[in-house]
Amino acid sequence: MDPLRDGNAYARDSGYEFLGEGIPLDRWAREYPVPGMEKIQYGYNYKDLVLNVITVPRQQNACNFHRLIDDREARHVFVEIGGGYGSFALDMRQILPNCAYVIVDLPETLIFSASYLLSHCPDLRVYVYAPGDNPAEILKDTDSFDFAFIPNYRASALSALPHIDFGYNSISFPEMSLDSVKQYLDLISPKLRRFFMSVNLRYPLDRTIKRPGTDETLGDYFKLFPTPAEYRSQLSLTEDQYNNPSFRPVFLCTTDKCRPLKQTELHMFYNPNYGKVTVNRKASGAAIVRRTG
Repeated sequence: MDPLRDGNAYARDSGYEFLGEGIPLDRWAREYPVPGMEKIQYGYNYKDLVLNVITVPRQQNACNFHRLIDDREARHVFVEIGGGYGSFALDMRQILPNCAYVIVDLPETLIFSASYLLSHCPDLRVYVYAPGDNPAEILKDTDSFDFAFIPNYRASALSALPHIDFGYNSISFPEMSLDSVKQYLDLISPKLRRFFMSVNLRYPLDRTIKRPGTDETLGDYFKLFPTPAEYRSQLSLTEDQYNNPSFRPVFLCTTDKCRPLKQTELHMFYNPNYGKVTVNRKASGAAIVRRTG
């Protein structure tokens, strides 16, 4: 068996413990053992969970979804733009066990996410796009699947969804062309019933690419909570700090048709330059953004 390091210090110093405060342990993000290969695990052992550098940002976002959703057993439609190898979808499956989960991604990435999720969830109903299919026929009936894997060049099929309860993108919007980001937002915003969560850099890492900030583009489609101004003023961020790739703010994006956000709390953790951050919502709808140490 590959040795696992003691994870107590790592869970504390990485923010993993803080990000999971108040959330049941069985909902925390972790690395899931590959069925049939359970003895091969790498990382840190913490409370019988396996952690690593990939687990911590998933912990932040999965636990925040848990805090925000009070009807987790209901049948929801969840759309993730850019699913990676599928680990976040598996985290969300613990939180929304009855959802219709749609992943839209590059076809070469869908190979990994579909394989990963099929191996961990063999009893769920899965649709994987094949050339010649009409994915809109599948997506229009959200009771017919538990996971659907749609390549980016067929993203227009999202228009067939009767509604979208939750949407999510982490990190990849700045990697896309601006036109691609707008295409996704054009497809999601009219269907959205609850909120879209964005956790992104403000600009592409290649700063020679001139384009609006991710928050500005989101603001063309949605109302943002917190607002960029609330992050900057309440965390006392300079422009350079706000634009820095290590600062990836959580934005909850809604339209006038969305169910109003309830009194809520978010936990975020950034490198030691920013530390632990909490966000609470006032009755007025304004955000209280605080560093907690």
